[in-house]
Order: sequence, then structure tokens, then C-alpha cells
Amino acid sequence: MSQLHLYLPSSLKDSEAFPPALQAFFRYAGKQHWQTKALEPHEAPDQETGLFQLFGVGKHSQQYPIAAITALIDFPQQVENQNKIWMRADPVHLRADRRFLHIFDARFLAIQAEEAQSWLAQLNDFYVQENLLFSAPVPERWYVPLDSTADLVTFRLAQVAGDAIHDKMPQGAAGSVWRRRMNEIQMLLHDHPCNTQRAQNQQQAMNSLWFWGQGALADVSAPAEPLWQQVWADDALSRGLAQLSRSPCQPLPEKLDAALLTEQKHLFILANQSLEALADNWIAPAMAALRQKHVSQIYVYPGFGSRFSLTRWDLKCFWRKRTI
Repeated sequence: MSQLHLYLPSSLKDSEAFPPALQAFFRYAGKQHWQTKALEPHEAPDQETGLFQLFGVGKHSQQYPIAAITALIDFPQQVENQNKIWMRADPVHLRADRRFLHIFDARFLAIQAEEAQSWLAQLNDFYVQENLLFSAPVPERWYVPLDSTADLVTFRLAQVAGDAIHDKMPQGAAGSVWRRRMNEIQMLLHDHPCNTQRAQNQQQAMNSLWFWGQGALADVSAPAEPLWQQVWADDALSRGLAQLSRSPCQPLPEKLDAALLTEQKHLFILANQSLEALADNWIAPAMAALRQKHVSQIYVYPGFGSRFSLTRWDLKCFWRKRTI
């Protein structure tokens, strides 16, 4: 019988009010269930690390080479060289308050492909003498190949989005070079025609790039055997990890359909889902599938270092306690 694994957005931990279906799920699991049984095999400090653990992908360097893994999806013809080094250079909006600069990722910018190409042309022309070549396979994910990652420490965009960046700028001996480039890019983009037009349209400017995720595919190790018979995901990192670990991957459906659940271990990566969508399209159908014996067990990963499970026995115990 099928096992159903649901990997939820890390934003769940910041939510104080859950829709009814999520409340019901947590009632069935119980507080003690959440705190003990949940935490045994899956202890990840953040969502990206949790994804690497789920796919059994290890790292040989200090940082996960996320850029090289998402490049598997964005540049399928260019990543055959395991030693090619990629770094993400994602477009962002920086906003200053009285003390700090705060960063907002491309979700707040709605960048058009024409804008991305116009910005890229200016940046690549400026950095031609430094042999930097920026590219944007999709408007919100940009890349720059590197010759080396020596002495460079960066911070994942998900770690800093919405926060102050004063202590999260590129670090290490090479960090000063990339901090200088960030300052140059901000000056270049300030008066760019696309940002002038954005100001007229009352849109946020794309006024900087965030450098992160550097590394090569050679910096990670894939499991000897795939851990999942079927993965369902839309985001580039999950799809890249599925490809790297040789796990079959299909696009995420709009909602859970029991007809999809063959007798396998299914992993659904539910990135960028609202609480209402999680409750109505995933948790409620998952619990129905459990009651109707389409699945034997549900595992839920809230995305912030825990895991808990639910079986039909848990449902029976819950209702038995309610009637005593």
C-alpha cells in the first residue's frame, strides 16, 4: 500500500491560525506525537537542508551547491561537466530603513522576460573585462559561472529574504570582491530604463543581485539507489535533486488525487502553497485517502526540522479517546 509524504513550506511555522483541515490533522497527530515521534529521523535546520536529506544527497563542501542543482533544470545541455561551478545571482529589491538594508526576492517583483534581458545586457557589457557572464533562463533565477569558489561564503536567499542583510553579505577572502560587485550593480541599475518605467508604474525596482548557492555537482554525492518511487514537484531545486538521485519526477498536480497513488512511496513537495491550499487540496484529501485505505501512512514534514506521521490506527485511537 502507498506511503504518502508531504513536504510543506517552512512558512508554516510562522502561522498562528490554521484552517480546519490542518487543525484536524494536528489534533490527530497530537502534541506529543509532534514533539517525539516526529523528530526521530528528520532533523533539518531549514527547508533546503531538509530537501537534501529527503533525497539522500550529501555534500562534500561547506555549502550546498544549490546553483549547480537548479542548473540541471534550467540548463539541461550545459551541466554535463560535473566540475563546472555555478553561482546564483538572483534579482532582488533592496529597501533601506533608518538603520539597515532589507532584501525582497523576485516573488515581489513580477519580472518580465524582456526586462531581464535588458538588465542582463547592461550587466554583461559592464563586466566583460572581468569575464563575468550573467544569464537568466527564467526571469526570477539568474546565474553566473565561476572559475573558483575558494574563500567565498554566501548565504541562501531564503535565509535573508525580508530581513536585514548587513551581516549576510558575501564573506571570506573573496567576499570583498563580490560586495564590491553588489555595490556596482546597484549603481548600474539605479537609472536603468526598466526601473524608470517601473517607478512610473508604481512597481518595485530590481536594484541588486543576490549571490549565493555556489558550487559544482562534484560537490555532492547521490544515493546508491533512489529513495522515492515517485516525486511530485514544480520548484527547480526539488526537480534537480530528483534528477540527481534518479527519482522519477512529475509536475505537482493542483490537488491530491487518490487515483495517482499507486503502491509506492510518493513524495509531494508543496512549495509556495498558501495555508488554505494546503488544507483544502492536500491535507483533507490525504486524510480521506487514509480513511479509505488508499494509503497506509501519511508523513508530514513542516519544513523546519521535524517530521510526524499518521496512520489509520491514530485516527481510531483519536476517536476512541473522544468517546471515552
